[in-house]
Amino acid sequence: MITAAKKFHLTFTALSISKEIQLQMPVWNHLAMTDANLERIRKKKNTSCLRQNHRVKTVLDILQIAHRTSTNYRRPHILNPSGVGRKNCGCPPCQRDRNEFHCRNPGECIETAKLILQCIPPKWNPEVENLDHCDTLALTEEEQLANKGVGDDKTLTFDPDYRLTDMSHGFRIFASDDYLQQTAAKRYGSLLTNGDELEAQIHARVSKPGQANSEMTALIHLRQPNQVDQTLALRLSFTEWDLYPSFNTALLGGLLHIISSTPLNTPLKVFTTSDFLGKTFVKNRCDIEKHPLEPNFRLVQTVISRLNERTARTRFTQSKVTDAFLLQHLPPHTILLDAASDLMFSLPGIRLKAGNQRLFTKVIMDIKGKLRPPRKSTTCNLERIRCSLGDEFKFYPSDSAIWRSMRCTDINRLTRNFLWKCVHETFHVGLFWDKVNNFEHFGECSLCRVPETMEHILLDCNSPSVHTIWQLAEFIWSQRYRDWPSLNWGLLLGCSLSKFKSNRGKAIRGKNRFFTIIVSSSMQLIWTLRNERVLERKPTTTTEARNRWLAVINAALTRDRILANKARFGKFSRNKRLVLETWSGVLHNEEALPEDWICAKEVLVGIRPAARNNGVG
Repeated sequence: MITAAKKFHLTFTALSISKEIQLQMPVWNHLAMTDANLERIRKKKNTSCLRQNHRVKTVLDILQIAHRTSTNYRRPHILNPSGVGRKNCGCPPCQRDRNEFHCRNPGECIETAKLILQCIPPKWNPEVENLDHCDTLALTEEEQLANKGVGDDKTLTFDPDYRLTDMSHGFRIFASDDYLQQTAAKRYGSLLTNGDELEAQIHARVSKPGQANSEMTALIHLRQPNQVDQTLALRLSFTEWDLYPSFNTALLGGLLHIISSTPLNTPLKVFTTSDFLGKTFVKNRCDIEKHPLEPNFRLVQTVISRLNERTARTRFTQSKVTDAFLLQHLPPHTILLDAASDLMFSLPGIRLKAGNQRLFTKVIMDIKGKLRPPRKSTTCNLERIRCSLGDEFKFYPSDSAIWRSMRCTDINRLTRNFLWKCVHETFHVGLFWDKVNNFEHFGECSLCRVPETMEHILLDCNSPSVHTIWQLAEFIWSQRYRDWPSLNWGLLLGCSLSKFKSNRGKAIRGKNRFFTIIVSSSMQLIWTLRNERVLERKPTTTTEARNRWLAVINAALTRDRILANKARFGKFSRNKRLVLETWSGVLHNEEALPEDWICAKEVLVGIRPAARNNGVG
């Protein structure tokens, strides 16, 4: 356990430590002391007396001894001219030390206690005042009730008190050494309010969401009494990292720009159309660290560090955006936001108490994934998917959107795993067998006599089953639609991201879903038949390929019909209307079926299986 804690950088830290926590810390081997100070304390001969005789364990114990005063005069103990504490002090505490604790020289123990206190860094030293102003800036009782939703006031106020008051909240894992500061976070801004409250209205826009070329724009309106109103249109980009473009990211970027350009002691009130900012920074602030893998996690941490630095109130409220504000067609200018966190107001890693084994495993896998160099084949396939979808649908998805599409629930789990492996090229085909002695012939297609790749197997192979399956897929598509796309490797891998649209530019959900199902199912079946032909020596006839393909498509239809039962599956059921849109027009004898054929019997696709010709005699 200790090895794992060291490996994943488990530490105890906070921005500022409350007096209660400082006094509860163990004084021996204090976690904030340097090795030099620890060695300096060990060399003092009275250290063992403090531990064994005085039974000193915490900083509070050592503080009481170091600040011992005479009972009669209420003043510190008088020192001898040599600088060593008096050995024969007659005050009751020193007499008690000699009689009950068998301390030979209480004066020297007092001096050693003072030395130990001097070795404790200022952040952890109860004798040093932390200029965090948390007591002065603490929320009032009315503000605390409003944050809890009590009363009519819907305005939420950011809590500027960042002191550590709960010992369990100080343990943090995956902490970087750069963030371990030995000085407390200090607010250097003036506590005097600078002018009237600044009201900022933020409206976020995202163009082409989910695509690699999407842009985030924040429309900001600033209003302050006795000042001229300002309206800004900002095209957001960040210095530290690439963020997934979304509405919430644009809101955070707009808020970060406002905080960075506003004096620290100017009260700020932020208006937005959503409650995202209020929930993130006020209501659900304690739950932020439960989601460290969220795309906006680091940006949220940066905004919190900037808010902690402020010495004036920051409030959030939800309101409607005026039409006059939205109709201002201002040309956006690109702004590069500094998303680096202030180390003084930033905490490393995540809180140990906020996580569990499942979360920690995901974080560890994410860290290892970032250290691992990207696979060339994976990068190439991602670009081919993006280019193919761009040529066919004018849609350029980001890498994260492509990976999310691999978890599309419209297809079964085995097919999803198959697509994921195809992108990573993990199958043992082609060049893989060149490294295996006596099996080099497996790297060549036995029918075409060319190097075998997944693209060749699924598209270009001369196997009768390949041509039959893709002809059937095109035929069943033509029963309802006419625009069968020209298939290529990138389009096959990105089939779950198809974007067929109507003449008005609206996505046709049923059409996109139908394309995803028939293409992915056909790919999986071709791979299965190829393995039977190569590994099990079972060649597949055209009739068998046709019948097995029909069985796969009918199984997908049956699965959709079963999962559309809301009474059975509840919130996990599939949208009945979407299932009807997907399969209507391609069913067998559809005229005789009811309008809602989900619960009808013998619902099959409109292609009949071919009769098997087993010969005569």
